[in-house]
Amino acid sequence: MIDDILNLAEMPIAELPPLALEKAGLSLLDWMVCGWAGRDEPLAEKLRALAAREAGTEVATLIGGGKAPTRMAAEWPRW
Repeated sequence: MIDDILNLAEMPIAELPPLALEKAGLSLLDWMVCGWAGRDEPLAEKLRALAAREAGTEVATLIGGGKAPTRMAAEWPRW
């Protein structure tokens, strides 16, 4: 499955079917809207505070404000 995902990621945008582009656009919009809607939730505030306390170079912008170190941005699903 990972090979299929990597092949898709390397495919020129002109070769993607229009329906795939539409679904990708809707998925991105959904991610942004959900992130923005939840930016003031208690858990989001706690995660931003954790990112602020974490040592490292700030490189990832967090929805709702703040930055996160590279390690946290890369390992997000595990923290």
